[in-house]
Amino acid sequence: MAKRPFKSIIQSTLLISSSLLLLSCEFDGPPSDSTNHTDDPQAVVDTQTQTIVQELDTDQDSVIDRLDDDDDNDGIVDAFDVFPLDPLESKDYDNDGIGDNSDDDLDNDTYKNSEDRFPLDVNEWADFDNDGLGDNSDPDIDNDGTLNEDDVNSFDAMLAHDMDNDGKDDSIDDDIDGDGILNIHDADPLNALIQVDADSDGIDDSVDDFIDVDADNVADIDDAFPNDSQRSSCDLPNDAPVYGQQQMRLLLSHEYINSISDILNIDVDKSQLPNDPTVFYNIKTGNQQSVNTSNLDLYINLANSVTEQFSYAAFTTNEHTLGCLENQNCKTQFIDELLPRIFRRDINIDEQARFSYFFDNAEFNTQDNPKAGFELALRTALTSPNFLFRFEIGKPIANEDNKFELTTFEMASFLSYTYTGSTPDDELLIAAKNNALQTDAQILVQIERLLETDRAQIQMGEFAAQWMGSEGVLHSQKDLDLFPNFDDTVKASMNQQTKEIFKDAFFTQHRTFEDLYDTNFAMMDQVLLDFYSASVDGDAISDETFSRVFLPEYAGLTASSAFLTQNAQHDESSILKRGAFIRENMLCQNLPLFPTDIDLGPIREVQAQKVEDITKETQGYISPAHLTFINIEPDACQGCHETIIAPLGLGLEDYDAVGKLRDTYANGIPVDFMGFDETDEYHKSALYGSDNIYEKNDPIFFEGAKELGDILAKSETAKACYTEMAFRFTMGHGIQNNDYYGYHDVYTDEQKLSNTCVKNKMLSTMQDNNDSLKFAFIQLGLSDLVRLRTHYTAEQ
Repeated sequence: MAKRPFKSIIQSTLLISSSLLLLSCEFDGPPSDSTNHTDDPQAVVDTQTQTIVQELDTDQDSVIDRLDDDDDNDGIVDAFDVFPLDPLESKDYDNDGIGDNSDDDLDNDTYKNSEDRFPLDVNEWADFDNDGLGDNSDPDIDNDGTLNEDDVNSFDAMLAHDMDNDGKDDSIDDDIDGDGILNIHDADPLNALIQVDADSDGIDDSVDDFIDVDADNVADIDDAFPNDSQRSSCDLPNDAPVYGQQQMRLLLSHEYINSISDILNIDVDKSQLPNDPTVFYNIKTGNQQSVNTSNLDLYINLANSVTEQFSYAAFTTNEHTLGCLENQNCKTQFIDELLPRIFRRDINIDEQARFSYFFDNAEFNTQDNPKAGFELALRTALTSPNFLFRFEIGKPIANEDNKFELTTFEMASFLSYTYTGSTPDDELLIAAKNNALQTDAQILVQIERLLETDRAQIQMGEFAAQWMGSEGVLHSQKDLDLFPNFDDTVKASMNQQTKEIFKDAFFTQHRTFEDLYDTNFAMMDQVLLDFYSASVDGDAISDETFSRVFLPEYAGLTASSAFLTQNAQHDESSILKRGAFIRENMLCQNLPLFPTDIDLGPIREVQAQKVEDITKETQGYISPAHLTFINIEPDACQGCHETIIAPLGLGLEDYDAVGKLRDTYANGIPVDFMGFDETDEYHKSALYGSDNIYEKNDPIFFEGAKELGDILAKSETAKACYTEMAFRFTMGHGIQNNDYYGYHDVYTDEQKLSNTCVKNKMLSTMQDNNDSLKFAFIQLGLSDLVRLRTHYTAEQ
């Protein structure tokens, strides 16, 4: 029923209205009261007008309004009824003259009741978080636990703190301060002005003129032990020099090959040479005192082969002008010119006599045919220890007990084999003969000259191949049903790629240590581009030439083909191999010793059965990462795998067994970086203990080779590892011990100290020169440890 306006009701009841019923009667006698009731209870007599007026009964309940305490019969007594004559209204909350039942804004706050969470509260109309508190008085409108005054957006429960105003809450923002450095790499992720702060002093390293990691008040640049607060110098009195170990170093295979090529212009097949002994971390060493019988036979056979080839060139084709048309000239040329090149020094009187014998004795020659004597002399020279070994013995220093200084010829050999991987050239031998390899300035001139040679490019590539063990890929075998194009040509390109990555960072101006790991440019030849089905803009790349191409997914050592391929199974990637390799070769962190007090046989059987069972249960639809974590779940395995190896290798699962980027495994399961148990933090890909391998509380989470490369590029541990590898490669031994397989003598404290100080100096010199890789090698060549030697007694 439609409501009648209150005004209309009043008007219809006015006594003066034309609709009123007026009854006129005459009465005798004088008037008394102004009104007088008749027998009709709803009629009254107006004594002044002497008329009968019918009284109003709004609710028609037979009780006139004047006597009725609820005129409109709405159940609300008139005294409490704002609208006593309107049965449809009784209240007017906002006193706006409109009854509450018909008022669409009860509290008159301009918000319609249908939109007002608090229609009877003029101060509230919204409740964003539905907590019963109006937003105007709610201290935490979005109920995110952050007070409005501290909340960057009080109406977004997912956005409470946004330091860099990028629209991402700080809890999920991977760069909270918006400085372009991911939080995991940022020394202070809440301060855009601090990105790298090695000593945690609140000053970014780029403007910190006193970096002191171990807080011993000695700046790292002057601190021989920057991570040891108990020691800051080499502790040698009066700046005493450091001494290296006297040693004889058998030529490594590449050194032998290069030497024969440079001296005699003869090519030697590496397969004819003995295998090189290997230091830990793949670095090769010739640091041994003898040659066994089988290897000696190989050297004799090689000497015969080389001699035959050279003799033919000298006596038949006349390609070598040794003056051998006459015996005396041939002898003179051999002893005065060729033999010093082979022995890498001047020839003494006894040696002159010994080799003259081969030419002068009629048993070997005739005056007109010195060929037989020449060949015997050359075979003898090539099998002599003076050729096969590099001598780093030195001559005694006057008035010094057990102290020696390398001769200038020994120094020439050291420099040449260190920086070019071959025998000294004429300029070095002349400098040695003229005693011009004794001062730092003289040595530096030769180092810089040698680093400009083509041989230096090859030698630094050799270092990279040894460090990264990339030659292993040449012998890698894969499932050809899965990888049909994985042939010897591809393997050779993978090995060469590692060398090219290092050479580009080492020799190119303005390249730094970071370019080994953090770069968007991959070193590729056409063979690898085709193998990975990768395309690049621009001209085609030669099969024989490597170039820098914009392929971030294949850039840097962590995404290099040889590393990923050789540290994998024949058909699938290997979390454990890759994780272990990074620890040992990129961070120089020794893995814990394999447990010898536990019988792992039964444990492996149990885990193998679990793997078999779950594989059947899932019908093979299970990721290799899942299977790996099942294999390593026993407590006996956790010491190495829980944080040290498995999470690290897991982060490279986006590359298959031949280093190709992928989104899914061969069985179609998507690659992720969570292992298989998302509730276990150790199943997330991460680098734990970047500085201390046993640290479990400082994980750096990452996904993929690119992000890991970013981490290692900025890692001081990785930088120190590079200098340690350079030390091993150059000196042929480790820092703390000789450390090549089969010979593990531990050095004396003095020797350890000397080696450590030199390695640290290599690092600081590199850092002083904008992290240029070559300065670590240069500094080592200038070190006392090279020029000065002593005989240390090893501690077994």
